[in-house]
Amino acid sequence: MAATWEYITGTTLSTGTTNVAITGIPSTYTDLVVICTLKFNNASNVNSYQIRVNADSSSIYEGTYIQSSGNTNQSQGTGVNNNFQLGQIAGGNSTPFTFVRLDFLNYAGSLVYSTPRRTMLATIADINVGSSPMVYRSTMLYSSTNSISSIQFDPFSVGLAAGTTINVYGVLKA
Repeated sequence: MAATWEYITGTTLSTGTTNVAITGIPSTYTDLVVICTLKFNNASNVNSYQIRVNADSSSIYEGTYIQSSGNTNQSQGTGVNNNFQLGQIAGGNSTPFTFVRLDFLNYAGSLVYSTPRRTMLATIADINVGSSPMVYRSTMLYSSTNSISSIQFDPFSVGLAAGTTINVYGVLKA
């Protein structure tokens, strides 16, 4: 079954900012795809950053990840948190941007299981984290019955750099 992407909204930062919130996401699509190029306002790499949906800071986010950089591989569960915590992202003005793709599956539709959960898949490819490229893949669960109508990107205290882009697409079943 083919799917069609429709652009919903997006932003490109002309100056740095502490965080970005994408709001007003309609519930008319099957899935959401968020494509980002991120860079932080600090001289070094950021080990982790957070994403929250619907400004929800309840402890209902959980997941697992796998990360590979050079000859080093690791994986682990994230446990239960009050946000989605994602991997290392490039920082500093001379560092390339980090590509991030987030897939929110069935973000607004009926829930299949009796336990309320929304699933997010995250893919991060960073070509310059220290001296080694890095690839990160995670699966996260947001345990809520609410449709996802907003997404907040928060790199803790360092801020997002100018040139960062975040674009949101709705996926329709064909």
